[in-house]
Amino acid sequence: MKIGNYILISLLLLAVLHLILEFMHMIIIKKWKTIIQNESDYWVWGIFYFNPDDSRIIVPKRIEWLGWTLNFAQPISVVIIGGILFFISLIALIK
Repeated sequence: MKIGNYILISLLLLAVLHLILEFMHMIIIKKWKTIIQNESDYWVWGIFYFNPDDSRIIVPKRIEWLGWTLNFAQPISVVIIGGILFFISLIALIK
């Protein structure tokens, strides 16, 4: 397979994952009335936390029991994401 095919498959998988998470989010809010953090000004598209005044790198998600996410206003989070993408690309190139 060419690298373009790997990139296309990766993008499709990310899109499907995003749709699944959005669907879960809608069901959770409607059925269980889960408490959601009210800092909506700091959530870009509802999924990316971006708060330059918050010094934390890892923060709880809007629905806390769904896990943790990165504060994308902190430069180290871009380095972390870049490292993960580099590692995935390296594995794809080796195979």
